[in-house]
Order: sequence, then structure tokens, then C-alpha cells
Amino acid sequence: MDLASQGRFEEARKYIQEADITANQKARYNMSLWRMENNSMKYTPAQPDIPKLPVVSMILGFVLIIAGFFLSGSAQSFIIITGLIMAAAVPAFFVLKEKKHNGTETVTRTELAKKYTDAEADMNFPWQVPRPAVIITTILGIGLLTAAAFIYGNSSGDINVITALILLTAGFAVMTLSRIQSDSFNGALMWGTMAVSALFLTATAVNAMLLEGKAALTAAFAIAGSAALLLYPLWFVLIKKAVCSDTAEAECVDVQTTLGYKDYHPRYRAIWMYEYNGTTYLHRDMTSYKSPVYNERKTIRLSPRYPHNIYTGKLPVSAFFISAAGFFFLAFLLLFLKPLM
Repeated sequence: MDLASQGRFEEARKYIQEADITANQKARYNMSLWRMENNSMKYTPAQPDIPKLPVVSMILGFVLIIAGFFLSGSAQSFIIITGLIMAAAVPAFFVLKEKKHNGTETVTRTELAKKYTDAEADMNFPWQVPRPAVIITTILGIGLLTAAAFIYGNSSGDINVITALILLTAGFAVMTLSRIQSDSFNGALMWGTMAVSALFLTATAVNAMLLEGKAALTAAFAIAGSAALLLYPLWFVLIKKAVCSDTAEAECVDVQTTLGYKDYHPRYRAIWMYEYNGTTYLHRDMTSYKSPVYNERKTIRLSPRYPHNIYTGKLPVSAFFISAAGFFFLAFLLLFLKPLM
């Protein structure tokens, strides 16, 4: 870190990337370098991406909601309602209260941009206070998903099961709308895929339970719902390439590192800088387990409508887990449908 102590951060980054050391060691050095550089720049503000209070409240709320399904009676209702308040109402109140800091956040982004470029830049980080439409749709989506889980876990009968599946589909659809409202395109793809899968699952249940339809049609709905999840990586690539129809030359101007449990499995986020239609963009990419190359230059695809929707040729970390869920979902449905065939 001698180079960094002399303020020669660019040279230090290059040395770390080229050094013959493990990925975990590079991650530790990159994180130390990031902290040293932030501390050395008077105009660089602290940048907590997400406030801690609403995050902790949301996590504890989901824990209470899940725990409520193992109880019964008034205790169950009290725990689930408390969980809903903590998971949705508290974060929403915090967001509304912090809306007055919008002007400060704009200044923060302007100052942070000076770290990477002399010109003004359009940035997708740090975290911003969501718009009211995002807050409303997120709360509504969580409410629908919770209601679906509550009805499914505490009722019996075909009608209740189908009602729960309809609410599940609606919840996923509203969460997709929430991600669209917040300009989270990758999030919209993920929730949208789950909404499509839930829609086919609902059709499977309706055809099997109410209509007593042909087993072949029921199996076709089940396979389609599972395929929506199983083939998520393929849908992601195809949709991103279709939407991101233009290209731009981008440079990796920074690599942010997050270390996992006991410093194992580090995760990386590249900061890409590119120009499009006369505007400079600074885009913090999605998390990856493979370290980007600092100062790397590559051609990226982007959406002409919203240039922060980019495709660099990689899949989100969640793609593997969604695809794996589709595989187990398909195996479960086929076992369930086997007696009908």
C-alpha cells in the first residue's frame, strides 16, 4: 500500500490487478484501497447505499411473518400484522420522512461524480428516496404476497388454494410494476418471470381442481410455469439484448468489493463510465462473483430510452437460484400430476 499512501491510487489499482495473488487477497486490498481513497478526498461524502433502520425493520418483519405461520389463533394474527407493519409500513414512513433530503442527495451525487470525471454525470448510485408510486406498489405487492401465504397456509379446499394462487400472481405482478417504477430493469425481469410462472401455476390448479380438465393440458401448464423459471437465464439474455438495442464504449473506472462470511466469496460491482447522446453516465453494475478488470474498456449494449439499462454480457447472481428453483418446481409438479396421468 506504499503507492496508495502517496496518493497514487491509479497505480495501486493496476498493481493489485496484475499481482500474482488470489482473488480473496485482491478483494481485501481493493477494499482497503477504496477506504484510503475515500478518506483522502475531502469532497467525497459518506455514501451509505441504504439506510440501516428500514432494512433491519424489513428483515425482522419478514421473520415475524414467517414465524406467524407456525402459530394459530389470535397470536398468529398479531404476529403477522406486526410483521407487515415492520416489513412495509416502517420503511415507507422512513422514506416519506427522508424525502426532504432530495436536494442534499443531488449535491452528494454531484460531488461523488468528481471522483471519476471532471464533467457532470448521470449516476444510478448512491441510493435515492423512491417515488411515491414505488412505495405504494411495493407495499401493495408485499400485502398481496402475504395474503396469499396466509390463505394457503390457513385454509383448505380447492377454492382457497386457487384464491391464494391468484393473489400470488397479482403480488408478483405488482412487484414487477414497482421495479419498473423505480427503473430497476433487472428486478422487473426477475419479478416478471415469477409472475408468469405463478400465472401458469394458477392455470394448472384451475384446470386440475375445478375444470377437471385433461391431464395433458394440466401437465402442459405445469411445465410452462416451471420452464419460465428454469430458463430464466435465457429469457434474461434475450430480453436484455432486445431492449438494449444501441451500443457505447465503456470503461471500468472502479471496482467495489464486498466480502462475504469470514472474508470468503467476495462479490464485486464494476463502476462503468460511458457517453451516450452527449451525456456522461456513471453506472454501478449488478453484483458479480467474478472480479471486473479495472480500466477495462468494452462495448456495452444499452437502452436508447433509458441508458442506465445496460447489458454487459453477464447474468445476475440470482439467475442460478431462480433456474434451480424451476428445476425442483418441475420435479414436484410432475410427481403431483403423475397420479392424474
